[in-house]
Amino acid sequence: MPALSELRLREATTGRLDRFVRAVGKNIGAPTANIVKGILKGIMGMAARYDTVPSNPARDVHVHKVETAAIRALTLAESKAMRQHAEDELATRTTDQRLAKTGDARRMGGRNRSGVLLDIIDALIATGVRPGGVLAIRSTRLELEVEVPSVRIDSTIMRIKGQGLVIQENTKANDIRRLALPQFAVDLFTRALQERQPNEWDVVFTSATGTLMDPRNLGHAWTKTFAGSDFAWVTPKTLRKTVATLIDAEHGSEKAARQLGHASDEMTRKHYIEPSKAAIDQRQTLSQFRDE
Repeated sequence: MPALSELRLREATTGRLDRFVRAVGKNIGAPTANIVKGILKGIMGMAARYDTVPSNPARDVHVHKVETAAIRALTLAESKAMRQHAEDELATRTTDQRLAKTGDARRMGGRNRSGVLLDIIDALIATGVRPGGVLAIRSTRLELEVEVPSVRIDSTIMRIKGQGLVIQENTKANDIRRLALPQFAVDLFTRALQERQPNEWDVVFTSATGTLMDPRNLGHAWTKTFAGSDFAWVTPKTLRKTVATLIDAEHGSEKAARQLGHASDEMTRKHYIEPSKAAIDQRQTLSQFRDE
């Protein structure tokens, strides 16, 4: 708005818009620059359709190349070791044990950290759902005492300006789904429901004060738990990639996409499934070239 809002439509030339979008790419980043270009293209496209400008000047604005990082998921062995590290870090300790661990009374903290984070890690592994979705799970969304235990994913926790943390209901059809739960998830949800603090939202996981848990605070606790370890690179999204990669290896990318709530497996393959490192084994087929 500060850069372009005072321009008349005829002053919004390709060169002017191009310089603006390039500046956005330099100062903010390529993904944002491409979003800005898309918005400008839509605005100026409407202007062209009303004959306010002879053609769409945003059409030939520079497109920024977005470098995509290689997808990295945990192996089964790594995921178990990561979980064990978290269990060790989050274990309840006496004051003397905490003092021995930190070596400094000023840094040992006022109380033990909650084991809720460990339950959330298990819930992320068991579902492949985003952290906000796990934090929004309510008891009414769980069916644990049935033949196929499951959880309904239909909302997420978001921070809205002026309102604070709220449970936002999902609107996209693929974001509303029921996922079958493995036994370890059934056990953790059963226990969590018994141990949780009563709360007005009926969520399974709350903050230490019994309110909605902020996904950002979860991120801070996550970073603190894995800092300095072999798993410092792991984020909640890594677990989502790990779930997608395992399901893809055993059942295909379409099943992985359905688990993650994607409309198709294109996004799942592009952003969540780590390419297989195993050799493509077509020996039996290719041996036919020398079979008698």
